[in-house]
Amino acid sequence: MTGSERGPGRGAQRGGGRGVNRYVEATLLLLLAERPAHGYELNERLRTVFPLAEQLPDVSTIYRSLADLESQGAVTSHWTAGEGGGRKVHQLTEVGNDLLAFWGARFKEEQAGLVRFLAQFDRVVGSRG
Repeated sequence: MTGSERGPGRGAQRGGGRGVNRYVEATLLLLLAERPAHGYELNERLRTVFPLAEQLPDVSTIYRSLADLESQGAVTSHWTAGEGGGRKVHQLTEVGNDLLAFWGARFKEEQAGLVRFLAQFDRVVGSRG
């Protein structure tokens, strides 16, 4: 059996999780830029825009990320009345807007780099086919 029949090697599997946390943070900021929301709603909406569909974070990761964003001053929260004792609604701050702008610029730079990488990949590896 060749390597391609077995799938990615161990190194490729290990590298697969890199960057997930920054995507979680950036996606939460983007969703909160649309409107304030509670964690469960954000969990539901996240799947519509998360860049790595096969690595969707679990709800505990989302709540941890929201707490981290709040400690950075990027998000504020308050409790609202509702079923089961209420919900914690999160809202973007000016710091959060700045952080979202940072991630947007960063991802655009990375997208341009990926275009260059894939063009060379097609030239080098694609020519072997």
